Amino acid sequence: MGIDGVMLATLLQAPPLTPAAARAVRERLLQTEPALQEALPLAPEAGPAISIVPVLCLYLTREPVERRRAHGGVPEVPLARLRFAYGPVQVAISAPDETIFAVADGQALAYRRHLETEQRALVTLRQAGLFPPPPGPRVQELRPGPAQGDDWVLDRDSVSLPPRPRITRFILETVQSLRVGGWQISLDPRFPVQTVLDISPWYAEVSGRAVARQEGAGGENAGTCMRATTGSAWN
Repeated sequence: MGIDGVMLATLLQAPPLTPAAARAVRERLLQTEPALQEALPLAPEAGPAISIVPVLCLYLTREPVERRRAHGGVPEVPLARLRFAYGPVQVAISAPDETIFAVADGQALAYRRHLETEQRALVTLRQAGLFPPPPGPRVQELRPGPAQGDDWVLDRDSVSLPPRPRITRFILETVQSLRVGGWQISLDPRFPVQTVLDISPWYAEVSGRAVARQEGAGGENAGTCMRATTGSAWN
C-alpha cells in the first residue's frame, strides 16, 4: 500500500504525536493488519527451480535496416527472431538471468535455463544458413542492450536484400527442416510470405515468379503453398 504525494506532505507537516496518540495509532494498525493481508495477499513463493528443456521458437518477421549511405532509404528485410519457451515464459538468449520466474494458476514457478540447448540452437541456425545482423550504425537498434544471437538475417550483409531464390529456399527447405526438428515457427504478417493450404502440387511464388516442386511431390509438405507477398523488400 503506497502513500500519495498529498498525504505525504500532510504527514510531514503534522506535529509530532504524543505518546498516548502514538500508542492509539499502533493499536489501530495492529487491528487492521489482518484485514489488509486478506485483501492484499502476498505473492506466492516459488519452490526449487525446475530444470526443463525449452521449446525452440523462431519468429519470422520483417524490420527496417539502414542501407549504405550512398543508396539512402531504410528498407525492410526478413528477420528471424530466436526465443526459448520455458513453460509460459519466453526469453531471448541475451537475457541475463539463468533462472526464469513465472506465475501460472496462482502458483509461482522457477525454471532453470538449459544453456546447452540454447547454444546448440545457435549452431543449428548457423548451419541452416542464417547470420547474426552485422554490428554497426547501419542496423537500427529497436531495443536497448546487447542482442547477439537474438535476431538472425538471411544474408551475411543485412543491408542488402536477399535474392528471391534465397527466401524461397529458406521457406521451403529450412523452415520445414526446423519444424521436423521440433522447432516452433511463427509467421508475422509483415514477413513477405503467406501460407496457403490445400493447394497441390505445392509451390512458392515470389514477386510473381512461381518456383514449383516436381509434379507428384508428396509427403507431409504436399498440399502446402508458400506465397510471397509484395512489399518494399521485393521492389
